[in-house]
Parts: sequence; C-alpha cells; structure tokens
Amino acid sequence: MDAERLYQTVLRENPDHPDALNLMGVLAIEAGRNDVALEYMSRAVKLEPSKAIYRNNLGNALIVATREKEALQHLRKAVKLDPSCADAWCNLGKAWRMIGDMERAAKYFNQALTVAPGFLRGQAGLAEIDSEMGRFDEAAAAFQRILQLDPRNVEALCGLLSDADAARALAARAAARARALCAPAAIAAQAEAIYRSLGKP
Repeated sequence: MDAERLYQTVLRENPDHPDALNLMGVLAIEAGRNDVALEYMSRAVKLEPSKAIYRNNLGNALIVATREKEALQHLRKAVKLDPSCADAWCNLGKAWRMIGDMERAAKYFNQALTVAPGFLRGQAGLAEIDSEMGRFDEAAAAFQRILQLDPRNVEALCGLLSDADAARALAARAAARARALCAPAAIAAQAEAIYRSLGKP
C-alpha cells in the first residue's frame, strides 16, 4: 500500500488524525495540488496548534499560494515553538524574499545556517538573494558549490538556470540602452560628415 492510500485509510478510521492530515498535505504539495494541501494542513494546525512542523508546512503551502503575509504568521509561531527548525527559518526567508525585503530575507536564511551549519537550503536562499540583487557571479558560484554537495538540488539547478536567463536579459537591456544613448551622437556625427562633404564650413 502506498503512502497516500495508507493515510487515507487512517483518516477514514479517524478523520481528525493530525499526523495523517499533515502528511496528506505534504503529498498534495508534492503532487502540485496546493489547494488540497492547504485544506489538510489547516486542519492539522487547528487540531494541534502547538506543533511546529505543522505550522511550518502550512506556512510553506501558503508561500506556494503566494499568500506570504499569512504564511509569516504561521512561520513565526513555528520558529517560536521550535527555534532549531532550520526549514522554518528558511521559509521565513523565502516569504520575505517574495515580499521583496531582501535584508530581512537574508537575516532569516542566515539564522537557518546558525541553527544548522551547512544547511543547503539556507545557502541556496542566500544565493537567490544575490541573484535577485543582480550579483550573478556570486549567485552562480554559490549554486555551483551546492551542486557539488548535492547534484540533484532543485533550488540550485533552478537558480543557475534563472541566473543565466536573468543575465542574458540584463545584457540585452544594457545593450539596448547603450544603443539608445549612442545613436543620437552617431547620427549627429554622420550628418556633420555629410554636411562637410558638401563643402560646407
């Protein structure tokens, strides 16, 4: 029997089993059914509001749903209940990064690394901030270090791809801007050359 069927069996016998609800939510997120995940995880938190892992998982699901401010409420409670939960610190960092506050985001990713030195998700979070701030070389180096330790790290692989795309887009915008700035001078110089070729002073 696979995990989902097992949890469904548990929930048929006990619809308010918090672990089964939480884990069904985790499976739903992995399957891309975030609305289902939110339902399961919300029920788990309601049943056991003092369980840090439930708060963290619900916060993560809310981030996926782009409901970052709601996510912050649960994630703050998660790290208060369990300050050693590096994953919750990272989710706090991710929420603030999505909101656009890079300083706060970096603070929480660094806190994740404080409670769990070498935690790859914390390193990836800081690299993503470098990327969003346009520090592509630093971000790429960090992502490559992560991939040396974990060649299948999804966040690092996606980060490298997005860095390459962002760098190309930035280069294209810079080139367009340079052409826009240079064009009038070039056109003026060409006009002056033509004017002088006509024997004008």
